[in-house]
Amino acid sequence: MRFPSRGQVQHDRFVLRTDLAPGIGHAAHGVTAVDEDHVYVLWVSKEKISLYALSHEGEMQWKSEFEGMESRHGGGSSLLLTDDNVVFTREQEKGSSVNSSWVATDKETGEISWEIERETVNANSFSTPILIPTESQAPQLIFGSQAHGLTAVNPETG
Repeated sequence: MRFPSRGQVQHDRFVLRTDLAPGIGHAAHGVTAVDEDHVYVLWVSKEKISLYALSHEGEMQWKSEFEGMESRHGGGSSLLLTDDNVVFTREQEKGSSVNSSWVATDKETGEISWEIERETVNANSFSTPILIPTESQAPQLIFGSQAHGLTAVNPETG
């Protein structure tokens, strides 16, 4: 992972090496999101899902691990940041030994803030959730998939 600043690389860190099995993605699959405090990296494999928080200087702040992704294509959802959480989806294909869920982890600690189990179906979703602010109520976190349609949840409590 490289951290450019004004066009020049300031930090260059090795974060993770994984051996993804053929047919479930490839080594270029790391997904990142950035806020004022951290760079968050999601790494998906059949064996496990790893979520990392790095400082802007490239130093590891925390790491969280979850059961892997059992899907023909591996993971495809990007991270979404709320005020307090890092959110991602773990939808599995039917026949998986791992449960499908939507997960939010605390941005400061990596501990699970909430997790919502989802039915595992034939056509799992790779969509990234979106955060919809409103004037009259709390923001809504919207998940979308062919199997589940659209679902709105409170982004901080699930």
